[in-house]
Amino acid sequence: MKPKLLAFFTSVIVIGLWLERYGMMAPSLWHEGDPIFTIWQPLIGCMFLGLYLGAVRWFLTTFPAMQIWQPMGDPETIEVELAAAE
Repeated sequence: MKPKLLAFFTSVIVIGLWLERYGMMAPSLWHEGDPIFTIWQPLIGCMFLGLYLGAVRWFLTTFPAMQIWQPMGDPETIEVELAAAE
C-alpha cells in the first residue's frame, strides 16, 4: 500500500474515533448556556500536535534514517565480483 494512501486512511480512522469519543463525552460536560465548542479545544489539539512533532524531530535528529558510519560500496566493484564468481 502506498504511504500517502495509508496516511489518508489512518487519518480518517483517527478523526472518526476522536469524534465518536467527543460525541460521547461532550454532552456530559455541557451546561445550559455555555458554548459547546470553545477556543480551548483547538489549542489543546495544537499543543499535542506540537509535542508529537517535537518528539518526531528529536527522534529523527538523534537516530538518522540512513547509516552514516558505514560507507556505501562502489556498485561497479560489486558487479565485477559477481561476474567473476559466476
